[in-house]
Amino acid sequence: MLTIHIPPLRERREDIPALVEYFTGRYSDSPVGFTAAAMEALKNRNWLGNVRELENMIRRLILLRRSGTFDIGDLEFPEGESVLPPEPAPVSVQADEGIPTDLSEALDHLWRAVRDSRDHIPAGKTCLWIEEELARRAMQEASGNQVQAAKLLGVSRNTLRQRLGLNRPSESQSER
Repeated sequence: MLTIHIPPLRERREDIPALVEYFTGRYSDSPVGFTAAAMEALKNRNWLGNVRELENMIRRLILLRRSGTFDIGDLEFPEGESVLPPEPAPVSVQADEGIPTDLSEALDHLWRAVRDSRDHIPAGKTCLWIEEELARRAMQEASGNQVQAAKLLGVSRNTLRQRLGLNRPSESQSER
């Protein structure tokens, strides 16, 4: 006997937009869309009834209103269940962890900026992008001196060069 484990929908939130598109195409002859807020609410729901519960909701929406764009107010979740995505908990680094208060505040500001612009930074690249930017700024501060810039950051010169993309082989070297 072969057992295939399919995780519940609440563990596959990235599948929800594709499922919504599939169900709207299945139950509607007219164009149907969802606002970003509505789609976010669908993605943030726990979906205890799994894919069938999502399908039933989409079918109900389409039966009641055949075409158009559905907004967050059109979604019908059980009473008491919020349709708004939960606010992320604030990230705060305590000064007693050895990080100066001004740096902690700067990190809080940076976190909010990264969170608010996550659509503009490629997935999985946030830390690399931040490290590269810090390396560039250290190089400016050190007037282009790699050794001094590395000391400012507390890293080796090789690490600095990696962050700046200087250790990657050029196309002419990789063709040899």
